[in-house]
Amino acid sequence: GATEWGLGNIGSCVIAPVGVPAASHTDGVCLNTSAWLDGKQMLNEGRVVDEELAALAAKLGKV
Repeated sequence: GATEWGLGNIGSCVIAPVGVPAASHTDGVCLNTSAWLDGKQMLNEGRVVDEELAALAAKLGKV
């Protein structure tokens, strides 16, 4: 499992009507990510650990 992070400018085609202006934009990929959302762990070293999210990932064949 991996995550992709985008920082900086966001175009108006993504966030209407004017996007989020910034001087530049970059993307980065992190492998084997551990991530939390609102204090609840979603990923542990690239594996989905949240039960609800794991069920959705299983439907996509990603678990």
